[in-house]
Amino acid sequence: METGLRMTAEAMKRVHLDLSRSLSELRAEIAMTATSVDVRRAIAEAMEPFVASVETLSETVRAMPLALGAITERVGAKMETLQVDLEEMLIALIPSSWENRLGSAPSSGTDKQAAAPDFWGS
Repeated sequence: METGLRMTAEAMKRVHLDLSRSLSELRAEIAMTATSVDVRRAIAEAMEPFVASVETLSETVRAMPLALGAITERVGAKMETLQVDLEEMLIALIPSSWENRLGSAPSSGTDKQAAAPDFWGS
């Protein structure tokens, strides 16, 4: 079980590092001319490797004790929350004047900056 937990922690560290890199790249892109549609699309693209990693991890963990399965479910729920929080936080960074451009999506209704997500449930 200890080996399984260690493998899970190492996988999550790698995924977190990849996600951090993707977010840094995304922030640089958003600084130019992003709309809420652009942010949602970029977030979805950035989250794809993370989602695939969690799904792979979930399949692996299913063969381990139930405690690890519960941890995987918690990580999946946090991932969904993280995606929503990231979208709201990044959309809040878009100047409202960009939202009125032709071809942009209607306002998402979030005018204030979202709190930083809590990755590890501390």
